[in-house]
Amino acid sequence: QGIIREHENPAYLRQQGLTVEIGLPEFAGEREVRVNGRLYRGRRIVVATGSRPRPLQVPGAEAAPVYTNQHVWDVRQLPARLLVVGGGPNGVELAQALQRLGSQVTLVHRGRQLLDKEDPAIAAVLLARLRAEGLVVHLDCEVQAFPTPREARVKPASGEPFTVGLDMAYVAIGREVSFEGLHLGRAGVAVDDKGHLKLNDYLQTTNPHVFAAGDAANSLKFSHAAELHMRLLLHNFFSPLKKKLSYQHFSWVTFTDPEVAHFGLDEKQLQQRGAAYERWETTLATDDRAVVDDARDGRLLLFVEKNRLPFGKRRLLGGAMVASHAGELIQELVLANAQGLGIQAFFDKVYAYPVAARINQELVVQHSSIPPLAQLGLRLAYRW
Repeated sequence: QGIIREHENPAYLRQQGLTVEIGLPEFAGEREVRVNGRLYRGRRIVVATGSRPRPLQVPGAEAAPVYTNQHVWDVRQLPARLLVVGGGPNGVELAQALQRLGSQVTLVHRGRQLLDKEDPAIAAVLLARLRAEGLVVHLDCEVQAFPTPREARVKPASGEPFTVGLDMAYVAIGREVSFEGLHLGRAGVAVDDKGHLKLNDYLQTTNPHVFAAGDAANSLKFSHAAELHMRLLLHNFFSPLKKKLSYQHFSWVTFTDPEVAHFGLDEKQLQQRGAAYERWETTLATDDRAVVDDARDGRLLLFVEKNRLPFGKRRLLGGAMVASHAGELIQELVLANAQGLGIQAFFDKVYAYPVAARINQELVVQHSSIPPLAQLGLRLAYRW
């Protein structure tokens, strides 16, 4: 962490000429913020106050050994029995890690699949791997209470409640934002009925001088989403040509084994937009590199623009992959999606053999064909 955080500390930022205050800020006016008794004024103010883990509010939780990502790293003894509540990225990453370290992990998730934002076919591969490694996974279930500090009562959507024994519980049921103490009203910054900032497409609040970034914007809660927000804000602060926030080419990775990587639009979003698309899928069961690496349970899913015209450019609209190092393997797909490249670019590319990324080309080749009129022309041109 010392190496990673070499440029992420107050001393370094001060060396770069920034003024850094560590304290509890509050708005003092539309363009004023007070912290540590000092008043700061700015033409623009960015609220980037982050988020905190959503607590599990059920009877008995206060007496049970319940941890979140804020304090789990303080644990010094491996729990023999770990209960993980929540099947999102945070929950499944820690669940698999602790199972491999020697805990017996039980994961309870209220959804019908792990990783709710992923395609069911992709999530199913990860679920099979976790269960094969010995994790006990209960889907469509909720923790109702902790009758004792070492027991959790779980209620499935259908059926009778059952008890799970535990030595530690890890709660990963989402994150929530809070602007307590900021006194947003003094700055004319409004929130909705859920306490979230009211923002426009430019991350601008109801005060035109105040903006939001990162988890405070209450959209996709990833560290690189905050990077996207800040890039947008910096562009709009200095350019007369303003850009709107868009996640159309956004990507993320869940760092399990196998990794789950996602980019662009998913099938639900494409259907909502009325887009004309095709769904292409393949497994890694016969991929040469996957065979050598004994990682044949992977899967690749692509959403490709429908071919409206012969020889037309067909763009990559989105997709997902579950495979070893999937986060690295999709990067060329992410680039093609962001730059609007046609899938022909993958067909034409020569990959070094046997790199794992060849699976991207393989799926394109599987769905490539010569249009009927072109086939007729070739027959006439090359007939004997």
